[in-house]
Amino acid sequence: MSNIMAWDCIEMITRDLCKSRFKSKTLEEFKGKIESVISSDPQKEHPFFRQTLRYIFAFRTFESNKEVLRRLGSMYTKFCVSELSHLKFPRADETNDRINLIAIASLYVSINYAGYFGGAEIAKRAMLVSYHSIPVLKLYCLSAIASRRPKEVIPIFKTYISYTNDYMVKHGNIRPDPVSVIDTYLTVLKYETSTWKDPQRDVFELVCQWVAELKTVLSEFISNLCDSEDLYNKVLRKYMAGVWYRLGFIYDRLCLVFTFQEGSLQRRIETACKYYEKAAVLASKEPTLDDPAFSQLYFRYAVLLAKKMDYTESVKNLKKGLRLHPDSLQHINMITLIYSALDETMNKPYSIAKETVDGILKERLLNEQQTIGGISFDEKYDILQMYMTLISLVEASSSCYEALDSLQDLFDAARRLLGVSSTTQPPDDISSVRRTAVQDGDNTEGLPLVRTVSSKRPSLRDPLQDVLMDNNGSYREDGIRRHRSRVFSLIKGTKNALPGKLSGSSNRRNTQNSIGRQTQRNVTDHASERKLMHDIWLWASKLFEKCGQISDARGCVKEAEDVYKESSESYARAGELLIDSDPKLALQQFEISLELRNQKNLEAVMGLAKLTLSEAGNEVFVGQHDRMAALGRCKNYLELMRTDYDTSTVPEVYYYLSKIYKEYNDKAMEENMLWRTVQLEDDRPVRSVDQVIRD
Repeated sequence: MSNIMAWDCIEMITRDLCKSRFKSKTLEEFKGKIESVISSDPQKEHPFFRQTLRYIFAFRTFESNKEVLRRLGSMYTKFCVSELSHLKFPRADETNDRINLIAIASLYVSINYAGYFGGAEIAKRAMLVSYHSIPVLKLYCLSAIASRRPKEVIPIFKTYISYTNDYMVKHGNIRPDPVSVIDTYLTVLKYETSTWKDPQRDVFELVCQWVAELKTVLSEFISNLCDSEDLYNKVLRKYMAGVWYRLGFIYDRLCLVFTFQEGSLQRRIETACKYYEKAAVLASKEPTLDDPAFSQLYFRYAVLLAKKMDYTESVKNLKKGLRLHPDSLQHINMITLIYSALDETMNKPYSIAKETVDGILKERLLNEQQTIGGISFDEKYDILQMYMTLISLVEASSSCYEALDSLQDLFDAARRLLGVSSTTQPPDDISSVRRTAVQDGDNTEGLPLVRTVSSKRPSLRDPLQDVLMDNNGSYREDGIRRHRSRVFSLIKGTKNALPGKLSGSSNRRNTQNSIGRQTQRNVTDHASERKLMHDIWLWASKLFEKCGQISDARGCVKEAEDVYKESSESYARAGELLIDSDPKLALQQFEISLELRNQKNLEAVMGLAKLTLSEAGNEVFVGQHDRMAALGRCKNYLELMRTDYDTSTVPEVYYYLSKIYKEYNDKAMEENMLWRTVQLEDDRPVRSVDQVIRD
């Protein structure tokens, strides 16, 4: 505990002095001010310690000036390496105090300024003149994380653990600085779990082993603190809240991998919630804990609570996070989506979304030049997701036609926000089979595959029944004709205003000429922005499909591929649109989609299930044996989806499983899956809450 208090005291002193006495505009001005307090005279006592303090104060003083920070980082690195070059490898009766002091000072600097100095260079030089120095190994490990050398992190951390174990053997099972050890475990584990996508099994098992070791260290540390958390002071509350939050985040990320049993997924979710709750309780006990970083704690906790369908507690935590970060569109979007699951009338979520979008339009999108240069990609993502939520609410409260009329607003916002170069060409390896299929005639009688709409709408029914039938149950086509081409041509026109591959190849010359007449902007192509635009086009494709405009839905798929590339998602979307018109080609699209995503694309799996269960599937399979084999394959995919974090709460997964179990004549499982479908569908937001979360 003394270490925690000491570091907090140092932080407070440096912050206050750098905001007042040492506040400077240039390094020369700073040197003049600090000289009277901490002399640089090498003849005075402890010159190394005084020079180190000067650098620490300098970093803090210029923390908002990146140019000066880079200069300071270079100077600090040279200073440390120079000091280390004068040291020799210690004899058996000597200690590494000077080396450890350099490493500890560098670790403190690295908390906020890791990217500005050569931590790895200092650590490597220190290892040449030290023996089993734990601070040096920690500095080397954290510098590997900061400089994005992922392959080095695990072996370095293994060595770090062996050093701490050796220390305990030599010192009667006493841990070396448990606060530092806990911080190292948490930093490495958070890094490993936040960066993995499909980790190897041995890496996953290693992480689980380290989590268990961390919990042991934490248990020992807490036993030496207080009998009750109520006795914690502000500093300790903040520290322990941060520890529990990071541990909860690690379990949160563990939910994403190797959850082959439904029980294991639920246990990890419960464990993550437990640690998030401990962090939230500690944060709420200290009214002055107003650190905006804790808003992310409340957000992550709220997402897991929403996964458990505990919407009331989820909203409470989102509101707490919103108080710390009032401008967070992520929080507002999540609150809106959860209210859409609770409010039958949709009035409350719609008013929140409409007011938010109007505010975005007024405050952030009026000045196009400022918009592109002054808004980060994360903010752009949040803004466009908010627009998509509003359109989904319009659909849920009115109709898909009303939502279609709002689509132009989304594309206009995307045009203003996303900068894409006009010189990039579409991929050359476009499938000729796909091109022919997409350009085929309309198929207004085809049945759409998967619906991602509100529980207040019949998402498990065929939407063309809603589109093509009037109140008397008679089919009508006027609605389709009224909106066909008009909306798609409008957003395609918006698309042409967007510089880049949004303009299809047939209109590329006209688009480039028109852009040449516009005000030139310095825009940089970003794969992430293209991917976001790609996803928006595919999302729009589903909306056109719900309105029976299959040709325009296919056009959206083509636009999505032109702006980014052919993807697993675009193949799955094309397959959904081809089920009834060309089931064999649809099957091909699903197979390609699954191959690209390692059998993990939800849309492709459900599309394959619908194709297999539909009448159109009879054209694909040569006989009943072939069909049952396909059903078995779909069942295996869907059962895996039940245990996957992202798809475990999707009603369609259980609906298609119920249909498959019906084919197997398994009444118990069929009923079980149907009940789960009803449970999830009844409290379903207009969009999945996972879509709000940035990767």
